[in-house]
Amino acid sequence: MKTKLLSIILILLISCSTSFAQFYGSSISTLKPIAPAELIVYYDMWFVSDSTQIDKVMHEDVMLVLGNNISQYMSNSSFRLDSTLMSMQSFEEAQAFLLDRTRMIYPKFKYQIYKNYPQGKIAYYESIGFNNNIMYNEDLSLFTWDIKNDTTTIHGYKAQKATTSFGGRDWVAWFTTEIPYNDGPYKFSGLPGLIIDIRDTKSHYIFELQYTEIPKRDFYLTLKDKEFRSISKDKYMTIKKNIKKSNLNLAKQQIKDQKTLDKIKRRKEVQSNNPIELSDK
Repeated sequence: MKTKLLSIILILLISCSTSFAQFYGSSISTLKPIAPAELIVYYDMWFVSDSTQIDKVMHEDVMLVLGNNISQYMSNSSFRLDSTLMSMQSFEEAQAFLLDRTRMIYPKFKYQIYKNYPQGKIAYYESIGFNNNIMYNEDLSLFTWDIKNDTTTIHGYKAQKATTSFGGRDWVAWFTTEIPYNDGPYKFSGLPGLIIDIRDTKSHYIFELQYTEIPKRDFYLTLKDKEFRSISKDKYMTIKKNIKKSNLNLAKQQIKDQKTLDKIKRRKEVQSNNPIELSDK
């Protein structure tokens, strides 16, 4: 039983790795500059993807690239992966890199978020599966903040407390007017200063400031120069659910034992049952 289960998990991993390589290898496009960068903010992102195992905390380094009234948020690993691929001279070189597990960079998430691009919008971009490039927009005025009188010091910056509800979670943020950008990690924005710490009240998702840096000359916010299909957020959620179903169908094709399939299904259900946005509200 255990051997069968391990075999099907291996098949799923190989399938995901191959699709990952196919996607990136087939879409090595240029990065289109959209605005000069003025400041780069680096955060630690701590998160619990499985609410049934709250002691299993994952980590990702993330970055917020700030321009003049525009920003780009992404995983550091995603940035390094794109930069590495852009430096390669041929499709074959990139494909070999993507299939080499000893060299490959694996972002924990591949989406990128742009604020005020287009104007007044939060734009969410993600490539799902093979050549399925999608995006959706939300209003930039997504958050209603309650600014408190509480203050503290974080990394030498005087910070003030604010709270909001978003995505089915209650959030506590600390922002500083000493860094005059009304922005923050993920989709968070709209406070009179940069958000340098934000977490939900269950501490399932935490963003903590690491440091900031003024970028080198000719550093730009960028967008992959390829076609993205614009869809609604509801449609995006449906696509994500269908991908989970496809992975389960692959398992069904490889193994017929119902108890093993049920075990795989339960595992898939809890692996990502705790997304940062639990709901649309």
